Amino acid sequence: METTKPKFTRINQDDVVFFQCDIQVKMAKLIPNLETVAHNASRLAKAAKIFNIPIIVTEQYIKAFGETYPEITSEYPVDQKSYEKTVFSMLTEEVEGDLSKLGVSTVVLYGIEAHVCIQQTALDLLEKGYNVFVLTDTLLSSREIERSTAIVRMTQAGVQMTTLESALFEIMKSSKHEEFKNILEIVKDVPKGCISKL
Repeated sequence: METTKPKFTRINQDDVVFFQCDIQVKMAKLIPNLETVAHNASRLAKAAKIFNIPIIVTEQYIKAFGETYPEITSEYPVDQKSYEKTVFSMLTEEVEGDLSKLGVSTVVLYGIEAHVCIQQTALDLLEKGYNVFVLTDTLLSSREIERSTAIVRMTQAGVQMTTLESALFEIMKSSKHEEFKNILEIVKDVPKGCISKL
């Protein structure tokens, strides 16, 4: 029986979309340190504008969980769209339709919760042939055992784990990138809290 080597890819500026999953204000009651993820998501929104990378944003049942953190939305482009959902995966019919129009092969995924919406989104994207990266420092669950188990499960399935800083430097490839100084300011703006475990 032949075994195939894992498919390793890189994050390229002209072939990627950011997927921001359900980073909503009322979720903070359920998820410790959510403010750290919100701050990192705001940094990613800034970087997306600089790199001209699209962001697909979902919000889970807004009536119950509120809207996305204002710290993040204040960094969006004027025409940024968000998708309300009640299913767990971000890959709703509407999202899938808009994603296909972008013509990219790589998704950088972050948000909450790791073991539910993030994991199901990642598995759906893999099934459809996308390269999937998850940012571990912009990823939480209500309990650490759920988060750590989801990371193992997604990794086994073929998701690549990385961090916000690593992803931004990977996109630039070199300090000669025209936006290096602007991105460096974002990299330096680390949140007060930290997510230190896989």
